[in-house]
Amino acid sequence: MAAAGAPVRVPVAVALRVLGLSRQGYYQWLKDPVSQRDWDDAHLIDVLYDLHADDVTLGYRFLTDELESEHGISASENRVHRLCRIAGIHASHHRKRSKPALRNQGCSEGLKPPASSRLLAV
Repeated sequence: MAAAGAPVRVPVAVALRVLGLSRQGYYQWLKDPVSQRDWDDAHLIDVLYDLHADDVTLGYRFLTDELESEHGISASENRVHRLCRIAGIHASHHRKRSKPALRNQGCSEGLKPPASSRLLAV
């Protein structure tokens, strides 16, 4: 269980015991390194890229609806959200700006004085 040409070869059983993995899982992975779920996720990401290219304002919730209506693919919002996050797909709308700092009418600069000076004034 080492790369070709590696100076030290480690038996599979020893490496799996150290890593805390099962032999069955290792040999199953060795037989088929790309799972069906990975293939399905890659296909779904391609479809999400196409839908997002058509309308960049769509977020993952609307993309989920578009998958169902246009392509007949049923996927949960959680799965679509996970795939969009992995692929870097997000809606293009802007977030709301935060509220301005609280103003104090008695202070000449318009901002609240620091907490230390308020405590000393008591």
